[in-house]
Amino acid sequence: MLKTTVLWRIQLRAPGTLLAVGAAEEFMTVQDFFHRHYSPLVGESPTGHAIAILAGLVLMVIGTALVVSMVFLPAGVAIGVLGLLILGAGIFGHIMSPLTFADLMDAVVGLSGAAITLTFAIAIVAVVAGFGVTVFVSLFRWLIN
Repeated sequence: MLKTTVLWRIQLRAPGTLLAVGAAEEFMTVQDFFHRHYSPLVGESPTGHAIAILAGLVLMVIGTALVVSMVFLPAGVAIGVLGLLILGAGIFGHIMSPLTFADLMDAVVGLSGAAITLTFAIAIVAVVAGFGVTVFVSLFRWLIN
């Protein structure tokens, strides 16, 4: 009866939570971080990390080049943020081997949604900040006159 109770409890927990308590208590050194994130011995794909880091940097450069033009400003911000997110995934994410094209596209589509959402948030903050500066300057001019 005890074994079925224990198995029943394990099935209700989310995957990975059984090891999370033990892993959270130990101190992670730099060597542990590199081993867990980049070593092929634990199933990671160093090639996938390198590709993600390079693709993120290239997308950030393309986004920066597009931001210079006022016409491509929204697309440049979205592409730059997407590059930043892919760069972060390449540095901190777990990219497991073997790499498949479907997994790559799934990650890019998911990060694209996050990049577009962040672009809208950045646009809203820019409009609110511009409105605040305009009100402040107008109020200052009114007080001077």
